[in-house]
Amino acid sequence: MDKIYYYDSSDMRHKNKDKIEQIRNNIEEMFSFNDKVWPMSSSGAGAFGNPDITMQPIPHVVPDVDLLKRYKVLPEDIVHFEKLDNAYDIKPGQVIMIPLWEAAKMPLDFYKYIKDNNCYVLFDYVYETYLPVAQKFFCWLFNKIGTLENFIIMESGYITQYPDDSVYKFLKDRFKLNFVFVNWFRYHDWPRSCNFMRKIGCCDDSNTLTTPKADNPLFTEYKWKHDFIFLNRSPKVHRIYMLMYAVANGLVANNMVTGRFTINTRKNNEVQINPNDIEGIKMRLQRLGDLPMDFDEFARKLPIKVKDDCEENKGEVIDDRYMPFEWIQKVPLHLTSETMFSKNDIGYHKVFPGVDIQNKHYKTFVTEKSYKPLMYGRPQIIASAPNHLKAIRSMGFDTLDDYIDNSYDKIEDDGMRMKAVLQSFENFDAGVFNDPIFIDKLRHNMSVYYNKNEIIKIWNKSLSVIEEIISR
Repeated sequence: MDKIYYYDSSDMRHKNKDKIEQIRNNIEEMFSFNDKVWPMSSSGAGAFGNPDITMQPIPHVVPDVDLLKRYKVLPEDIVHFEKLDNAYDIKPGQVIMIPLWEAAKMPLDFYKYIKDNNCYVLFDYVYETYLPVAQKFFCWLFNKIGTLENFIIMESGYITQYPDDSVYKFLKDRFKLNFVFVNWFRYHDWPRSCNFMRKIGCCDDSNTLTTPKADNPLFTEYKWKHDFIFLNRSPKVHRIYMLMYAVANGLVANNMVTGRFTINTRKNNEVQINPNDIEGIKMRLQRLGDLPMDFDEFARKLPIKVKDDCEENKGEVIDDRYMPFEWIQKVPLHLTSETMFSKNDIGYHKVFPGVDIQNKHYKTFVTEKSYKPLMYGRPQIIASAPNHLKAIRSMGFDTLDDYIDNSYDKIEDDGMRMKAVLQSFENFDAGVFNDPIFIDKLRHNMSVYYNKNEIIKIWNKSLSVIEEIISR
């Protein structure tokens, strides 16, 4: 594998305007395609919406490899990451990387070209948000060209997050789709600007990644204004429960708490819970324990937003995609709500090979939500599935067990674990920041996150799997 090419199909749309109508027809056909081959029920993974992705502009997200090269983690001679003026210039055995949201906008002729000429497509950015689109797209493409053995997914667990691995097995065995499992979230949510990294001293003037300074402002300039930060956008059941707890206990007004979704009515651009799901949500909430407050009363308080005087955020806390430096300095504790809380929602992913018991992988799912506090040098209490902290420890991080009651991580029952999470949260004492050993542990986590050698190791492992696929 001499090169991995990157191609933004928006360039092709601009340069080949005569093909725009064909692309639009492809997408309309994709979403009207009756995917009888899909194994999931209409109420499960096979329930596809009809998002308007036809020709709407999508904000460009910096590719992982581009970030790695920007910070001099990957030198130019390790991997070449280029745009092609013509996507059809790709040669047999070569790989072209396409973000998933662009995949459906490529002409069908391009995918036929890939198959007929023994080239390969590597799909990146398979986020949970795009999961329904991904499933629909792969069904549609399989129906058109008959096999997906020349297609590879850079997978972090989203497509295969179902408990019995049926989705993974179906895509792999029936469609012949290839997977490269990698714990990728750790890296692709880096700050898009060098400002944060320069402030903590892990990015020098030439943008080269280095070890963060021990005396960076996050450890020398505390500006406590709030007790904790708890940001939520997607309305997961465990997040709703925790938000109800925060509202019922009067914790919202003086802290950085958000619940940017609505239940009964849609407000502005907030996420709205499907009214047909409300009864099921109430049932699942009760499994987590006695409701902290009346559900309908809570619904009337949504969405929950926070006004903040942070200049970088222009006065309003939106979400934690781009955490301003000032936010981190203002709060001593992050209350983290992971994507998955119940172990029944998580499949067995081969993402954490270091966390095995008798060759069986833990059912765990670590995303950027857990990595950010580690990267920011801040303690956190995580609402997640069991063994989550064990997975984090396996990667070299310190989960601060001497300072935080993390016993909840071993509790299998969801209700009991939620109770233990909230109890640990209540017991947290910000006075630990006066302990130099505690600060050293936070510095350790920050250094592990920005460990250049580990990043290179994971990227090289991904490349080796890709090379194995294309050499068959």
